[in-house]
Amino acid sequence: MRHLIKKSKHSGGPDNLPGDIELSTKDGDKKLSREAGESSHTLITENTVETLSDSEAKSSKCGFKTQITRLIKNSKDSGGPDILPEVPVLLDFKQNLELNRLAEASQQLLAREEQLFSSESADEQVVCSEEEEERLKNDYETLELRLWMAIKNSFNKRNEATLKSAVAAIVQEEERDRLWEEVAKKEHPIWRPMKCREWHDILLQKVVDKRMQLADREKNVSDNLSEMSVLIQNDLFYVVKDLQGFYPPEFEICHMYAQLYHQVFTKHLRKLPRLNIPIQDCMFILGQISNYSNNVLHHSELESDINSKALEPLLSEEDLDSLKEQYLSHKEGEIRTLLFNVLKLEEQNWQITDRSHLTDGYYCTLALDTIHFVDSAIEQATALLSKKGKAQRILFLLPDFLASYKNSIEELLKSQKNISEILKANLFSVYKLRQYIKDRPDLPEHTKTAWLSTTVKIRDSCHKYFLGPIHDELKVNYSMLWTAAWFTEHCEVIEELENKLIEKISYLWDIYPACLQELLGQLHFEVMIKYVGRMLKRKLKLTNKEDQEKAADLLCQDSSRINTLFIENGSDRTWLCEILPKVSEVLKVQDPDALELEVYTLLKEYPDITENQVCAILQLKTNVSCADRRMIKECYHQSKSDILDSEPAPPFFCQVPRNFSLYFGSCFCTRPSFHMKETLMCNKGCYSVNAASPV
Repeated sequence: MRHLIKKSKHSGGPDNLPGDIELSTKDGDKKLSREAGESSHTLITENTVETLSDSEAKSSKCGFKTQITRLIKNSKDSGGPDILPEVPVLLDFKQNLELNRLAEASQQLLAREEQLFSSESADEQVVCSEEEEERLKNDYETLELRLWMAIKNSFNKRNEATLKSAVAAIVQEEERDRLWEEVAKKEHPIWRPMKCREWHDILLQKVVDKRMQLADREKNVSDNLSEMSVLIQNDLFYVVKDLQGFYPPEFEICHMYAQLYHQVFTKHLRKLPRLNIPIQDCMFILGQISNYSNNVLHHSELESDINSKALEPLLSEEDLDSLKEQYLSHKEGEIRTLLFNVLKLEEQNWQITDRSHLTDGYYCTLALDTIHFVDSAIEQATALLSKKGKAQRILFLLPDFLASYKNSIEELLKSQKNISEILKANLFSVYKLRQYIKDRPDLPEHTKTAWLSTTVKIRDSCHKYFLGPIHDELKVNYSMLWTAAWFTEHCEVIEELENKLIEKISYLWDIYPACLQELLGQLHFEVMIKYVGRMLKRKLKLTNKEDQEKAADLLCQDSSRINTLFIENGSDRTWLCEILPKVSEVLKVQDPDALELEVYTLLKEYPDITENQVCAILQLKTNVSCADRRMIKECYHQSKSDILDSEPAPPFFCQVPRNFSLYFGSCFCTRPSFHMKETLMCNKGCYSVNAASPV
């Protein structure tokens, strides 16, 4: 007689494992309750059977034998999983169980099942022993118990061989379940489908829950979260390095464990209050999220095996954004206060002028402290928020700080006392801040330009303090340039200028090298501006070819001596060396066509040179005819339009002071006009309507 199995009221199986499952019962009875939703099968016990007629049992057993035989045979022939590999049977079922050879024990039960429920033809009548079927059912129950116990001990290293065999058995049983799906459900054995994979997944949940209980022993949820995070990381390392090799890829066992741990961790994290909490609690929650993300989800050894995108967020987006905003606002206020204190401390140091706290001879507290505070805050915020983008908000405290710093320097410059040492030190601070801004790859160029403009203004204020007195003392030397004395006593005039420059530069040697280079470069530039300005005043008239060639030669000598002096002392503005030699070519040449070419070359190299400046250079040559001047003027305007699209050179001539005036007609003559509307004849004998063009 077949048995009609009633669903047990006990929800056994994994729910009672381990600890609730017993491998042996009194009088040889083995009990197991299972529950797996509506489709789960129920194993029998002695109290849950009812008898039917013998004819029903025989018909049920024999009607599908040919079909299951064919399915098993086709599965083998089609290259499917070899459920029953040909291995010599050396041990019986009980012996395999005792040795934890669960895969081999499963194979034996599968072979018995195939023999019990298979036949070669539909006509063949095989009488299935009810006793054999009951015995097979009981053996499957025993195997299931051993499988679940192996899964329960997954994190026991001494259980690794048993777990590996258990996983192989589960795969075999799953394949047999798949074959039985093609047979009418009413013809299935009572234990089919076994749903080992489904029960395996349910049991893993219980394993993870029990593991997490080890870290959930404190009353303080915060302490528990910290321990949980460490436990999860260690367990997942073990899964990746050890357990993963026991499972086929389709199990995705690493992601499965990660998902189960993630659910428990998320549940505990959401127990913490998240609104209107102290900043310490806010930082703790963000720290736990960051630590879990970095050390678990995105750890280099785990990331490839975990599909983190498929996991639910630890907190809702709204809650997480609220916590991040609270932290960033707190951090911004903290850094703003620190920067204010740094500047106030620096201002106090200006009053003391005690150099005992210098580093390498330079005041460096302001720049280095500012950079340190900002970088540290960005680093801390990035670590907590796991994203650098929002942490960059802290960097945008710099503009207000730089503006305050600029105001402080301006107030310092208004004082009448000697502040040379203080400004030398602040040149170092400004230089460090400029380099810090320039080297930030995460700042847009327009933002860098805006911030750097403030630092440049501070630097230029300091430069003006140092260079202004130097130019004042060199006024006499400048006034000698391009005069009759310079023309006749050139060596003495230029040598005196050199000696004065060397003397003034010697007082600047204790400035930080990079800052000294910038300062000398600026002095170099301004001296060249002064020189060209004196030349354009036209205090010297060159009436013949010999005088013009001599003046051109002296101009080249001055260029070489002045530029060499500055470059040897550290100036990096080597491009200034080319200006005076190119002007000298305009003075030297006599042929009108060559003169036109030299003017074009000068304009091409320095497109900021104005028409009046060209005129002033030409007026040094008193033997240039009016016709030639008109030709050069036309060349100037034509060349100007041709080179508008060329790459601009560093500005120079536009910086030359416009403290002289020219009055000339369209012929470039120098005859002064008192009647602007009259037609006059210049001393060259040409007529023109005068036009005043002050430069």
